[in-house]
Amino acid sequence: MFSEELKKNTSAAHMELERKMIPLLKRISNKEEYVELLDFLYGYYKPLEANLQQFASGISFHQHAPNIEKDINELEPSHKFSGRQAEDVPEFDTPEKALGALYVLEGSTLGGQIISKMLAKQITGSTVDSFSFYNPYGDATHQKWGEFKKLLDADYTAEQKALISEGANETFTTLHKWMSSYGASQSH
Repeated sequence: MFSEELKKNTSAAHMELERKMIPLLKRISNKEEYVELLDFLYGYYKPLEANLQQFASGISFHQHAPNIEKDINELEPSHKFSGRQAEDVPEFDTPEKALGALYVLEGSTLGGQIISKMLAKQITGSTVDSFSFYNPYGDATHQKWGEFKKLLDADYTAEQKALISEGANETFTTLHKWMSSYGASQSH
């Protein structure tokens, strides 16, 4: 099944991103810190999702940017977005590369269930409902992932599989690069 092959093909880039993100998330202790992180993430996901739109028609996927807006408005309604925006986000010239990026977006919802529970414990006055960015599907997460995996496990040529893997790796890598600049842009 190609979904398993894709997981192997992207494991190094995936692990690099996790090693960057998990410590950032564990350090969050209040709503303000989390909102700052969300604002920064918005600067990546907004342009990424804009690039995906032309290739993702007909594919149901978790759009991060609207969920980030929702969570920020719920946690800190008076927050003004910084306007920071990543310049290095994947450009898609094939549906296969876009599918690779969607693999990253959809796959993030699996770990997001755990992250949302962790953050709800760390941030006083929040609930799991405040974390739609990480847990957009709630109890339907595994069902949604199963549906997406069926799309990944369709009959692709070797060239198409390579393009899907390239799109996923590029998404992991550019997000890691963006998150590596997070500390430098903060006043903490």
